[in-house]
Amino acid sequence: MPGRLLVEDHSSTAEVLKRLLLRAGHQVQTADSLAEARRWLAKGDFDLLISDLGLPDGSGLELVRDAKMKGLRAIAVSGYGMDEDVRMCLEGGFDGHVTKRVDWRRLKAIIQRLLVDRETPPPQAAPSLS
Repeated sequence: MPGRLLVEDHSSTAEVLKRLLLRAGHQVQTADSLAEARRWLAKGDFDLLISDLGLPDGSGLELVRDAKMKGLRAIAVSGYGMDEDVRMCLEGGFDGHVTKRVDWRRLKAIIQRLLVDRETPPPQAAPSLS
């Protein structure tokens, strides 16, 4: 089963999120920088990226491009939650956005939606009656 790549440079936040994800049955790999996350993306089997935007060596917006090239879904974690911030994340390639202090129920719902969407096959065209 593919895992979740959690990218967060604040160690306490990363630990809490990792623990919650593990309890929910997810396989989780953490990274605390853009460089480390890129290394994990290159060698790991992931289907979902959960990434802070402000990383010590770059931005989660840079990372989401790499993740999308590998077919991952992505959720931004940000200290900013104004409409403009959310729009920037979605236009940058993220599929969802949560604001720090992360509401676990909201994050869990977004994860479930993204993973269910991925597993649901596209609708088949109805056979022609002519």
